[in-house]
Amino acid sequence: DLGTSYSFSDRFRGMLFGTLQDDSEADDILIFAGIAAQYVFEQHSFTLALDLQLNEAYRDVRTQKQVDVEFSYTFTF
Repeated sequence: DLGTSYSFSDRFRGMLFGTLQDDSEADDILIFAGIAAQYVFEQHSFTLALDLQLNEAYRDVRTQKQVDVEFSYTFTF
């Protein structure tokens, strides 16, 4: 597992993250990587997250890929 956060200003911050898992008995490798960012303006908060999952197995299962994109908006009273 690896992760780091970054901040360019009081309004913009984010995080990079990733996981690499190797199962030698099953000949399986799992890779998961992503980025998340948040922009804050007064009472408004916008968040965008993108992650990629790659599963490589050498048995009956073939390579599987998955991409997730998430967007959220928050208004604070």
